[in-house]
Amino acid sequence: MSKLLIPNEYQLINEVFPEMGFPTKDGETYGIRTEEFDAIILKCIVPEQVAMNFDNPQVIIDNWHNDMPDNYGIIEVNNGLTKNGNKYVYFIMKHSLGTEDNPVFGNGYLMNINIKLGNDIYFINSSFTERGITGARDNTIYMMFLQKYPDLEDPYDGWASDPYDSTYKEGFLMNLSEDEIYDDLFPNHPLSKAREFVEFILDNN
Repeated sequence: MSKLLIPNEYQLINEVFPEMGFPTKDGETYGIRTEEFDAIILKCIVPEQVAMNFDNPQVIIDNWHNDMPDNYGIIEVNNGLTKNGNKYVYFIMKHSLGTEDNPVFGNGYLMNINIKLGNDIYFINSSFTERGITGARDNTIYMMFLQKYPDLEDPYDGWASDPYDSTYKEGFLMNLSEDEIYDDLFPNHPLSKAREFVEFILDNN
């Protein structure tokens, strides 16, 4: 069995998630907590029939578009080969941490990855969430957006959209601050850390 490498900063923990079927026989959970974000990583080997489609990420996009919760939105969906030539597919979704019954500020980012190592298909389910002072990335980039377009009739026109279908308006749409170009400005933001995690997996497996 091929071993999936995880970044060293994520510590192996004993927490279980019975509602998700963890731990499994070969499953492991990892976690990290900082002043700016929390992350929980669940990984295990899954049968091919429950893995995402490695060759057609549009299926994943369409499935989300057909059944998008009000507080979720697509950030990115991607597939290809790792540096070692192994197939992968992943998605990152955003979601609001607050609900009508529990008004909490901040966003979380759900990331799922499938990667094929030899005869094994690994599934990684992870959650990266804001901690501490939330919204700094959104607010900073939004102020830059308003300075660039000071004459907008609607100050939110062009701020948020679905990255794969500009006509799609359901859910909690990705906004301009969540573009990858701003990750270096906010290296400890949970979305930046989620993308950093993906990059490690693709570079080292």
